[in-house]
Amino acid sequence: MTPSPSVSAAPPSPWVRRFSALVAPGAPVLDVACGSGRHMHWFAQRGHPVTGVDRDAHALAAARAWGEVIEADIILHVRDMSHPDAQAQAHDVDEVLRELDIDTEGQLIASVLSKKISAGATHVVIDIPVGPTAKVRSKEAAQHLAARLAETAAQFGLVLRCIFSDGNQPVGCGIGPALEAQDVLAVLHRDDDAPMDLRERAASVAGAVLELAGAATEGDGMRLALETIDSGRAWEKFQRICAAQGGLRQPPVAEYVEPLIAAHAGRVVHIDNRKLARLAKLAGAPQSLAAGISMHVRLGDEVARGQTLLRLHAQTQGELAYALGYANEVGEIVRVAQ
Repeated sequence: MTPSPSVSAAPPSPWVRRFSALVAPGAPVLDVACGSGRHMHWFAQRGHPVTGVDRDAHALAAARAWGEVIEADIILHVRDMSHPDAQAQAHDVDEVLRELDIDTEGQLIASVLSKKISAGATHVVIDIPVGPTAKVRSKEAAQHLAARLAETAAQFGLVLRCIFSDGNQPVGCGIGPALEAQDVLAVLHRDDDAPMDLRERAASVAGAVLELAGAATEGDGMRLALETIDSGRAWEKFQRICAAQGGLRQPPVAEYVEPLIAAHAGRVVHIDNRKLARLAKLAGAPQSLAAGISMHVRLGDEVARGQTLLRLHAQTQGELAYALGYANEVGEIVRVAQ
């Protein structure tokens, strides 16, 4: 972000002045407890992309002039993690790491398995998407992660299987709670326009679960899962699950929807998952249930100039503007080769 000349900032501390030269040129800087952004200002003027984190919303309003800001209290000095205050603060830390796209291997393993363990699961199937803009970018990295997951799961008595899937593009059409729910309902309803890639992925994972639990013979799980969808039994079961949790409700629809269109005709050759995730967050997802992205093209599709590539969904004009601004600045999210 280019600092605004109309916004001033206090001078940096002597400590920052002394050691800032050790930061590699152009490297990103995270300023924790940034206040009104005096150190963000210092680094931004030296060409560093800067993100500030603070719990003071008023101070962050000034800091926003120098880079991205996140409101959160990340101070955590609690021994008993069962205490509600500890859980709330840990949630704040997790939100900060998500916003910054920080996912260490240990954090990823703990995040995935802790939910299964706390729910009392005994058999677990983990789907690991692999692709250039997925969290796991190579087959070797996926195999390493799977081994670490299995090693950790064994310590807690979990029977675990990892499957590797295509992470070159999103699964389904929707990104965001309500839009993804609409995809799920379309698959369960067996609609003609239901996303077939979601149907296949769901059946693949469900089939692996059936095999792992002994409910299907090895290699026959996916067929059984597809048969359950096609017969309508999956939809019947889903309705019973919803009824047990308060009833089935219609997913909300966003107030504002804006298309992003192809600048020229050609073939879709690349979809950047990380940029899509960031775009959906700026539109308000997942906090705003109706916000997110609906994809209108897949890899390999031929598109015409002016054709819709995706649509942004937002509940406020401000969030829509943030997302559109990012889309205009970040470069190609969906690459169309002429």
